[in-house]
Amino acid sequence: MCEVEGEMRKRLMVVLAIGSGLTASSYAMHNSVIASPASRLPFLAGSTSGVECDPVLAPQVTVFKASQPSTVSPPGAQVNVAVNFLADSALPENDSLVLSLFNARHKLVAQVKNSLDNDLLFLPTSEWSGPVSITTSMTVPKVPDGSYKYVLELDGSHGSVNLREGPGVRRDRQCRYEIGKLLVRASAVVPSLLPPPTLDLSHYEMTFDEEFASLSISDSAANDGSRWYSRNEECCMMPTDVTKAAMVGTSDPHNPYSLLTGGGLNIRLQKVSKLWISGVLTSVDSHGKGFSQMYGYFEMKAKFPPGENTWPAFWLLNTAAKTGRAPAGEIDVVEYIANPRFSDYISTTLHDWSQHKSVPMSHYRVNRPSDSFHTYGMMWTAKTMTFYFDGSVTFQTPTPSIMQQPYYPIVDLGIGGGWPTERTPAVNNMQIQYIRAYQSK
Repeated sequence: MCEVEGEMRKRLMVVLAIGSGLTASSYAMHNSVIASPASRLPFLAGSTSGVECDPVLAPQVTVFKASQPSTVSPPGAQVNVAVNFLADSALPENDSLVLSLFNARHKLVAQVKNSLDNDLLFLPTSEWSGPVSITTSMTVPKVPDGSYKYVLELDGSHGSVNLREGPGVRRDRQCRYEIGKLLVRASAVVPSLLPPPTLDLSHYEMTFDEEFASLSISDSAANDGSRWYSRNEECCMMPTDVTKAAMVGTSDPHNPYSLLTGGGLNIRLQKVSKLWISGVLTSVDSHGKGFSQMYGYFEMKAKFPPGENTWPAFWLLNTAAKTGRAPAGEIDVVEYIANPRFSDYISTTLHDWSQHKSVPMSHYRVNRPSDSFHTYGMMWTAKTMTFYFDGSVTFQTPTPSIMQQPYYPIVDLGIGGGWPTERTPAVNNMQIQYIRAYQSK
């Protein structure tokens, strides 16, 4: 977070999830996917181009079947659909993604278009690399009960883009790809935006348990036995309202840390005159001494503030980078911007700062994080990293090589992320019930 604050307006608002929806097995499988004659679909009305596409394949991009939490829905409900790709290299230009819903008679009944290059989205097709999943929310139209098919196309300046078909994907003559089905039933229960919870910690034991029954926070640069250190990071404060900003410690006159009634931590972001003040806590001192761990499960239970463009986060940095013994890596388990336009989305990002790049990204629609307490977790193994919201998987990605070493947890309440802060309330509170870590038994 501290490395790329100037890019946060793009980085946080990504609706692309590199690795999201693609399992480790499908990621590994891409080398065996080769271009094959298209499995023809009937002609479908409603194409953006209306003509047959260029028969020359774009061999660097494979399209896979969609991932979706629910395949049954009543009319009027919203469903999340993750459209999965694998890009061996980027496409030549910025294309738009068009997700359509067709009935059994091949008639278009709903459509959502993502430009992939506007003020809310990031990582256009000219920058794709590796596994990519675009999570799109679609409202199911008022249509008769029946089976409907999701059809995808990438629409460029020269019409639809011809891609490789992954297993089970079918293509028509206009380079549109059938990637999944939706069963519409008026009697169906409104589906959750998330898949069923699958988190299982029965084979794990707790290694770190902070429920904030008391405050063990130090302003010291050296380890003095405290649980948390408040002066190790100066990050995540990006106001645009002609003010200054600082992350401060417990000795500051405007100490941002306090206990909640009954247990838990409150971090306060407040505007004092022309200064924004808040707090960031690390589990290690400035030399990397304290709690850190390689692999396992990390979780925070928290309620985020609703104040416009506040920026809470739960993340990890590698301990070796603290003393310069290794390049820096960063695991953003969750970041949230309380912007009215996307206040029900959370972001997850992995960074390899030795390469100055983001590896996987996810931007996922959930139940609004500022309405109540939710859990945000990461299951981390040598092979995969899986991220959870209230015990449900939001995305999974192969573990980058820079994340094969110990990391330490960080929690903070920032502001802005590159978004305007003129209407941010003067007082904002992030409430944390606990932060925990587990390792395999």
